[in-house]
Amino acid sequence: MSDEGSSRDKWLSRRDFMKVTGLLLAATQVPRFLIGKEAIEKTGVKSLETEKAFFFPLYERHDKPLSSKEIEKLPGVDVFLYEYQIRSGYLASMDSTEVLNQEVQFDVSDKSRRPLIPEGHVEALLGHKASISFEGFLYSDDIKGELAKHRTIDIAEQAEKLVDELNTDPNLEKVQIARQLASKVERLVNNPDSKENFIFFRNVMIARRLQFLAEAFSELRKRKAQIGFSVGRSHEGIEDLLTLGDQSVLTIIESYPPEFLEKLVNINGGIDAFCSTTVLTPLKDNPMKIELLDRDLKELLESKLSQRIVNK
Repeated sequence: MSDEGSSRDKWLSRRDFMKVTGLLLAATQVPRFLIGKEAIEKTGVKSLETEKAFFFPLYERHDKPLSSKEIEKLPGVDVFLYEYQIRSGYLASMDSTEVLNQEVQFDVSDKSRRPLIPEGHVEALLGHKASISFEGFLYSDDIKGELAKHRTIDIAEQAEKLVDELNTDPNLEKVQIARQLASKVERLVNNPDSKENFIFFRNVMIARRLQFLAEAFSELRKRKAQIGFSVGRSHEGIEDLLTLGDQSVLTIIESYPPEFLEKLVNINGGIDAFCSTTVLTPLKDNPMKIELLDRDLKELLESKLSQRIVNK
């Protein structure tokens, strides 16, 4: 499969991903790293276990990216995700070499640019035989205005529902996190212009992207995926969202005002672009790149936006 592909096969479903895994398996045959909970715990590296994956969160300042040594310390990863603030689908039209050499602006308030993949990281991830993925989308003042205008009452109601649903869950940590989340969302509802609203939504979307990668790579590996990710320190709430689980995160996304979601999707190149992620396998001689489409997220957004059309 070529990097460019046709417009028809540009976005791959998880099933299509399994059909082209020869591309990835060539890079990731017999990964020589620690697998499983006990082995990972022995390393002392911070990890979070969910139904489908072990996650390794690494936090940074955008003006001071992680050193490659932090990547090397990980027990081993199948895929490593980077967060950025550029238009969804921005990387889709590039070939793999262009992505590896790309420089981006990481913070809309800071005009400086730096490599999309920090110096030394590709070499460190090659040692893990890992793939690389990315999560990013743009806001605009117009989009922020929609969230403030329509407020977030539905989000608060959904948060309360999550608490009710999880109250009988044997996992007490989930129950506690859901209660804390509901309390936080209530504060955000009362301050719709707060920057925290947009940090929270970005946390939700990064969590969804990580969950989607967990689905794809656990299916590929026939075991729990091992996934590292690098985000700014303001995004520590991602860990709570991962703990709550896939359906809870999708429910939170669905609770956002359709006016907000529609403008967000449109400014980011449409639903397919917004719901897709680049997966890059940095082979030494021939790096490969595909675009994976999160069909569960796409179906949710299509349903949500169709309701807006009906109500117009």
